[in-house]
Amino acid sequence: MTAIRFRIIAAITFVALLFTLMGFFIFPSPTFAIPKSKDYTNESSSGSKEGHTELDSTNQSHDDEAVEFPVKAAYYDIANAPKRSTSSPDVYRGTRVNCDPYALPGYIDYDKNNFNNTHWVGYNDDCKAIHPPPILQLRDGMDFPDLRDKSVLFIGDSVDRQNAAFSCEMIGQDVKVTYQKDYTDEVTDPAKMSGGHPRYCYSPEYNMTLSTFFFFGFDTDEIWHDKKKSYLLPGGVWERMKLLKDIVNSRPHHNDLELIVLNVGFWELARYDRLDGYAGITESIYLTEEQVREYVVNLEKFVLEVQKILPNSRIVFRQMHSPRAQQGSFFNDGTSDRHNRFHSNKVRQLNSAAKHVMDQMGLEFWHVGDFVRAIPENQYMFDDLHPGPIGAAMLWGNSILEYLARTPRIE
Repeated sequence: MTAIRFRIIAAITFVALLFTLMGFFIFPSPTFAIPKSKDYTNESSSGSKEGHTELDSTNQSHDDEAVEFPVKAAYYDIANAPKRSTSSPDVYRGTRVNCDPYALPGYIDYDKNNFNNTHWVGYNDDCKAIHPPPILQLRDGMDFPDLRDKSVLFIGDSVDRQNAAFSCEMIGQDVKVTYQKDYTDEVTDPAKMSGGHPRYCYSPEYNMTLSTFFFFGFDTDEIWHDKKKSYLLPGGVWERMKLLKDIVNSRPHHNDLELIVLNVGFWELARYDRLDGYAGITESIYLTEEQVREYVVNLEKFVLEVQKILPNSRIVFRQMHSPRAQQGSFFNDGTSDRHNRFHSNKVRQLNSAAKHVMDQMGLEFWHVGDFVRAIPENQYMFDDLHPGPIGAAMLWGNSILEYLARTPRIE
């Protein structure tokens, strides 16, 4: 009897299973349906996305400012982002520059045996980087008429100071250290020279100037008094903006500034880190959402102030590179030893936020921080933070001179 009952139960179970499987084939559940991929090829980039579901928006690809690893994502998708100005010139369609090879795909052709040959090679035959590079042309006495009667101003930090100094030296021009209110007022006593003082060089053959002006991030609280060899009062960002206006008006020789190379980055990372240390906040390898939102608001305001002072100048924002040493020990205050001040994640967060702001304001973003990764660190870096001649002159300097050459003169 037991054997018979077992066979009956087995038969019933088999029949039930068979009918279940047949049901799946005859009446498929939508749970097992394979979703079709959405075709965006016919959608306009400016078209409405109101019909997209949450899943659709999640699966859409982001622009350059998107990151590829799980972090606090607010820094590249900010709800209160500044809107694009309708009056901003279109710098990519010939209004102010015929093309930008550094904004197009390409690579660094790096010659480790002769860094003079290092140059940018683009894939677009209609927009190639100038070759031979501008520095070599100037140094070899070749005529370069597109650089005549033009000037560039670096607004930034010691990276920009080094970049300008190396570039000036490469084209055979002396670098002068000047006071903060007047480019003609030279600092001649080495004991009085500071890393924060402006730099200036002039090419009489081309009537061309390269100059710098230093900002200590967006600090408004004068927190850097312990950095006596670099810190110049006033340290507050908006007080220094008044100095910028004074010194720009003091420029000798050619008085128009066709090009502004702008960066605010490392001093902001250092400021956030110092304030966190004062507050007793444990170190992190990421900035907080609030910190990045603050950076976005401050950067937009900063750029607008620069535009008020120099309304006719072309602005290119310089992307930060990742330094060799992430702790940035120079910025320690003697009471704490921090190790993640310039962590690559933080650098990437501010770069992404800056790219976002430049896109919204219709301005250019120079991806030089990404480019230099192709050069071996021990040959590219001058020290833990600053690029050496290979990067600062033959890559960065050549790129700046090309931007300047492609920028129309201010009449």
